[in-house]
Amino acid sequence: MARSITVDIYNTSPAEIQRGIGVAVRELTKEINRLPWHEFLGDMFKDLEEIHARYFAAETAPSGEPWRALSPYTIAKKGFDRILHESGALYNSLGQRGQGAIRNVRHRELVFGTSVPYARYHMSGFQNTRTNTRVAARPFLGVTGEDVRGLSEKLAEAIIRKL
Repeated sequence: MARSITVDIYNTSPAEIQRGIGVAVRELTKEINRLPWHEFLGDMFKDLEEIHARYFAAETAPSGEPWRALSPYTIAKKGFDRILHESGALYNSLGQRGQGAIRNVRHRELVFGTSVPYARYHMSGFQNTRTNTRVAARPFLGVTGEDVRGLSEKLAEAIIRKL
């Protein structure tokens, strides 16, 4: 797909340069629109799964804030102290494309997440009506600025290779 777009700026009027740049931008836009976005964005799912597996391993939110520890009552009831790992469904839906995994690419949009029904409650916290206690928010979904930069660089490199 490698093509060359040239705008001659020597011995050319400003209006001609502006027209030439406009043509170059339109040509570049056409080339970008022809790129295999589905392929580029689909390649990012593995990176996102690894990012979210790190959050679970470290028991931290994307912000870096540690998740609130389980209460002694909850640890006694469950028999372990790992946070958000009771059945493994939430972790698997984010880290291993398990049941409930949401992975979609539409043109230039990537959607990553989970449809595990209780996921939203853990993201924001909730009032447990059975025990009348507040369950702490333990945000597990999102990316850091550093993650965005890394993903953007990877995407840019893939685009440049195709152009």
